[in-house]
Amino acid sequence: KRNFIFCDVEGGEKILFKEQNINNFKNTDLIIEIHDFIDRDILNYIIQLFEDSHSIEIIEEDKYNLIKNRFILNTPRGYWLNKMTDEGRPEQMRWIILKCY
Repeated sequence: KRNFIFCDVEGGEKILFKEQNINNFKNTDLIIEIHDFIDRDILNYIIQLFEDSHSIEIIEEDKYNLIKNRFILNTPRGYWLNKMTDEGRPEQMRWIILKCY
């Protein structure tokens, strides 16, 4: 059985994902929003935690914005959809995609 988690915990990644519970995610694909502006080490922490059990891909906000521009902004309601999905972050965001082996 394979599970999926989309995680946006506003800087609480180290509380949710830790060495003690990592085995709970061995059959789980995850997308985790990385809050570098809260914890500068969080990306490396998550990579080290999952590198033996998952493939890892990092998505930069630029790539996300390309997808967003293609599918959201080019719609009649694109302006308002963009406003609703803009979180007003102080810097570019990243997401890490983890696929279990």
